[in-house]
Amino acid sequence: MKRAYLLALCLSLVGLVSGTARADTLSVEELLDHMAERLSAIQTYREDGLWTIEMKHRGEQVQEEMRAKLTFVRPNRLRLETDHAVLVTDGHTVSMRMSMFSDAYVGGEVGETLSETLTPFGFLYESLFPDRRAMWSEDPRLMLEEFAAGETVQVDVLADEDLGGRPHWTVLLQVTAPEIGMEGMAFRAWIDQEYGLVSRVVLEIDDDPDRDLSDLSEMERMLAETFESMKAEYQVLSWAVNEPVDDAVFAFEPDEGEKRVASMDELMAAARADVPEDAAKIGAEAPDFELELLNGETFRLTDHAGKVVVIDFWATWCPPCVAAMPHMRELELEFEDDDVVILGISSDRPGDAERVQAFLDEHEIEYPVGIDVAARGERIGDAYDVRAIPTLLVIDREGIIRDVKVGFTPEAMADVRAKIRDLLAL
Repeated sequence: MKRAYLLALCLSLVGLVSGTARADTLSVEELLDHMAERLSAIQTYREDGLWTIEMKHRGEQVQEEMRAKLTFVRPNRLRLETDHAVLVTDGHTVSMRMSMFSDAYVGGEVGETLSETLTPFGFLYESLFPDRRAMWSEDPRLMLEEFAAGETVQVDVLADEDLGGRPHWTVLLQVTAPEIGMEGMAFRAWIDQEYGLVSRVVLEIDDDPDRDLSDLSEMERMLAETFESMKAEYQVLSWAVNEPVDDAVFAFEPDEGEKRVASMDELMAAARADVPEDAAKIGAEAPDFELELLNGETFRLTDHAGKVVVIDFWATWCPPCVAAMPHMRELELEFEDDDVVILGISSDRPGDAERVQAFLDEHEIEYPVGIDVAARGERIGDAYDVRAIPTLLVIDREGIIRDVKVGFTPEAMADVRAKIRDLLAL
């Protein structure tokens, strides 16, 4: 999961109206006038874009790419899709699914406006650029201006540039948001002059570790605590304006066994309620399980009795999990000649098996990995009380859980190594 909440806050500032302009460029007011005029003329819109993100997490550098697709038909149909989430409204109902919650999705009825319908979906909706949100509003000019409220931002309109053979207005923003610990953000945005839409953004973020997160929701707080800094670039790979869009794009079909909840808070509560009361703890016997591996074989915990077993609950979309991968590789190499079995249990969706395998190949991971799919109504992560990822468990030769680490730090990995050596009596 990326630095979604803080990234969303940054993106919401691209359309701010306060600022300055060079003498040979548009003023900010003139720029917003031009953007609003062009956005009002858009009836349908399709976009395929790519985020390239570099993040620093507890001293570890993480790089990741994320695709994003947006389809809009005026007045109130929209589909927003990323590698980890999908948000759809067909004009009557609205639904959102996230990879981290594979048992449930958020669903509801549409509001009077598309903005009203999508606002409750928090950071996912806020991750849309303000020009996109202004595009479907009744008053795009007013919508753009409202992003300035309550924030101190320096906006400079720079010289026009060509991007991909198309003329663009270029804007530089310097942002400080101390109320959430954001001490420095710098944007450069390129705005297509024909459509009034941002086609490229480059931003950098430095975070304050002492920020006050008390006013954030549980989801936002979890995301806000993830990274120390970020450098990100978004590039529109392709777009289509005022062209026909198939109605099937806005269809949403729940997965088998997937239940509908009314809000993000209810989704979080449902995830916690699904954890069994007798979930495994340190000193308890490890619940037995079977897991279908990516290579087609089956892993059974009881088949490895007499060995130390290390289980990593993780996902490709989880940045701390990604940061931990080089350390997991080191762990694999260090104990490859000992009675140690390492198993990866991924929280990615079953249809993502090829992408998970490609990720493992990229990181040279050779230990067995499978995707946690519900069997007999329960996932392996539920049986082990996995409430967050990454979660790393160490099981001794007698099948007793001896260590549990939630989250990733190099210090935690050092503790795991020490625990394994102790269990092996090395």
